[in-house]
Amino acid sequence: MVNFEEIFVEYELIGLLLGCFLSSSILPLPSEPIIIFSVKFQPVIYVFVFALIGSVGGAMLNYVIGIKGIKWLVKREGEKEKKLEMWFSKYGIFVLLAVPWIPFVGDPLTIVAGALKMDLKKFIFWITVGKVIKISVVIYAAITGMKFFGM
Repeated sequence: MVNFEEIFVEYELIGLLLGCFLSSSILPLPSEPIIIFSVKFQPVIYVFVFALIGSVGGAMLNYVIGIKGIKWLVKREGEKEKKLEMWFSKYGIFVLLAVPWIPFVGDPLTIVAGALKMDLKKFIFWITVGKVIKISVVIYAAITGMKFFGM
């Protein structure tokens, strides 16, 4: 008989990485449930590292899409991109700190960062800082919630 729980626990970190990658790239999937669920079965540091690698990797894919303008992968919308460009010009790098917290609009902002040819080192630094903060808060909330509910 197949023990699905063992299979899940064994491959969960790869699923977490892929889920966070897809969530931070062009698919509007939430990463929070995956992170919260993973905290219950995996060491917190592993969850943090795999979620961070996946999330930053997904943002990097969006950056490349912005630079290359891969039309077959993402439908570019000029008016929406102009509004997002105004956000960048008005708020600068703070937009990248907010990206992980803004549902649906946050991920396209990383495409705009690429389209604007933002300095790659700055992009990686600030998107990583934003992702570290968000993942840390989600993990803390998961741990606190599990303690509160006696899990």
